[in-house]
Amino acid sequence: MITEPRATLNSDSEPVAFESDDAIITRVLGGETECYALILRRYNQRLFRIARSILQDDALAEDALQEAYVAAYKKLPQYQARGAFSSWLTRITINEARMSRRKQSRYRETNIVEDQATSLIDQQATSNPAQRTANGELATLIESAMSRLPESFRLVFMLRGVQQLSIDETAFCLGIPPATVKTRYHRARILMQQSLTPHIVGAGLQLYEFAGKRCDNLVSAVMRRLEIPYAADSSTAALSGSG
Repeated sequence: MITEPRATLNSDSEPVAFESDDAIITRVLGGETECYALILRRYNQRLFRIARSILQDDALAEDALQEAYVAAYKKLPQYQARGAFSSWLTRITINEARMSRRKQSRYRETNIVEDQATSLIDQQATSNPAQRTANGELATLIESAMSRLPESFRLVFMLRGVQQLSIDETAFCLGIPPATVKTRYHRARILMQQSLTPHIVGAGLQLYEFAGKRCDNLVSAVMRRLEIPYAADSSTAALSGSG
């Protein structure tokens, strides 16, 4: 799978080219460690959704995502570009989220819908009013329905239905056969109710929104933990095409 090229920065924080993930990773390993922030911004939204679908708690998901980025950075010398870097990063995030869940002495099964509704209100407070009106109620219904899915179905649905990953990439991320992805996705769609499925693609971009200041804060936190000099600014966010 070819990774879509994105803009990156040189050492003077000026746009120099549109580079793939692998090209940016090569530069990071070559000493331009500040470029790792571009990877974080590029995948914050996608990976937060995945961690959130496992942990069903915003704060725990952010913590797991931060741990995943730190772990991935330390493992970069071991990364081999035989597949998509995004898939490799996704597997690390899934593992970190599952480890985080295992560390919790008590996992909250109740109040899931209430927590998600509160989170959605907070997230949409700074969004466009028209988007809030159009997508707010639908997103709440979808998130509530997803929270009731078994984890094995919920993860497949998040990757295939919301993030629109291919069957093969979903299988790689979860470490299961492609045939199992097809079966679980089919069953998840049924459980999510036929009335909701036509709207999933359109509403998916509003689910578990992770952008703006939340994105900036996580990038800064990870870079501090890695002891990489980093000055956050809007140009970095714009060039990354994400948070």
